[in-house]
Amino acid sequence: MGPKVLQRKIASLIQLDIDAIHAYRQAILQTEHLEVKEQLILFQQDHERHLRELSAKLIGLGGVVPDEPDLKGYLIEAFTTIRSSTGTIGAIKAMHTTEKLINHSYGETVKEDFPADIRSLIEGCRQDEEQHLRYVEEAFSEKIWEQPARGKIAHDQLFDALKKDHEEVKNILARLQETESFPERKNLVDTLRQEILPHMIGEEKVVYASLREPKEAWCEALQSIEEHHAAQLILQELATLPTGDERFRAKVSVLKEMVERHIEAEEKKIFRDLLKVLSESRAMEVLDSFTREKDTARSRFPDIP
Repeated sequence: MGPKVLQRKIASLIQLDIDAIHAYRQAILQTEHLEVKEQLILFQQDHERHLRELSAKLIGLGGVVPDEPDLKGYLIEAFTTIRSSTGTIGAIKAMHTTEKLINHSYGETVKEDFPADIRSLIEGCRQDEEQHLRYVEEAFSEKIWEQPARGKIAHDQLFDALKKDHEEVKNILARLQETESFPERKNLVDTLRQEILPHMIGEEKVVYASLREPKEAWCEALQSIEEHHAAQLILQELATLPTGDERFRAKVSVLKEMVERHIEAEEKKIFRDLLKVLSESRAMEVLDSFTREKDTARSRFPDIP
């Protein structure tokens, strides 16, 4: 595939995402059902991310990024506006048609002979679009507009449980960094290990394991698992290092920075993926399993793998 053709193919996908963003914006305005509105907002954010990532590739290839909807885009938006006039049901019908078009376009484009990095990016976008289409098809078949908006009760409970552990770990690390008492250092390291290791095990065996699809979510989860591994190595060293060793404070500082950065990324990216992937009932199952795994691991302390 020549450079000009490659630029044109990527620009075409960018145009598609620009059109989709406009269509979603109109559908979101017309949607009355809270759960549907929240889901459409997440899907719009996916398209905005596709736009950023594809634009960066196109600019790197010397191409020019489109910045306005084309005629097709205006037609999609007009169609969405008309069909969304009846509220949530109209928005779902309109986005179903829109997503079918987008899925078809991405599905055909990914068959082209792209360089490996661009093919991988397009494939990730295509998987997002498949998820969008599945949602609107299920929402339509279940007549979700006839169901009361339940909110994200189970999701909130899951996120609250994870955040509670995160705050406890951050507090222990802050105290560990500040104290000059060698005995207190030892006690705090033990307390930290009792708190953080069961949390990590529960996350890896249950929470992260629920994100095997789509591919992008699993890549985020794998990175989080590796960050756990790096933190566990420092924890193991702190457990055996004399608390008066001159390297002790430095190791704590590195661990604290690593864990805080990990928590920030998890609460932004992993939580977003969980919200998109898990149904209400599945989120509650994940919370229950996470709690059991954590309790089991804590009961085995200090023999936690």
